[in-house]
Amino acid sequence: MGIHQFAFHARVPAEPPECEAFTLYRRLAAGGTLSREDKDRIAQLCYGVSTSHSSTYQRGGWECRFAEVCPCYIVQQGGQLAYYWAPDATSLRTALYGRIERMFKVEGNRAVEQNEDEDDE
Repeated sequence: MGIHQFAFHARVPAEPPECEAFTLYRRLAAGGTLSREDKDRIAQLCYGVSTSHSSTYQRGGWECRFAEVCPCYIVQQGGQLAYYWAPDATSLRTALYGRIERMFKVEGNRAVEQNEDEDDE
């Protein structure tokens, strides 16, 4: 768990670069609390319009896997199911493009449906 080096060449710094995503990851991993803006920012960094749509954030040869510190959600869009990891359902809804038909939070070995009007924090 943690921030890992994934590229190994002369241009990769010896330590992870300071960036917003790595700071938020460290705070989550340490059990810290996040503001609504921080939660939304994590979801945007992972699943926003201009990203790779992955729970892994990469920068400067280093990466952090938000799937290690965030709960899993199953989302149905356009009849298709996909897995996402985000701080909460609200932040995930703001980051995803398009109509969300259904959303489930994975809790242990079962999935609990997340209604849009429920507070999941």
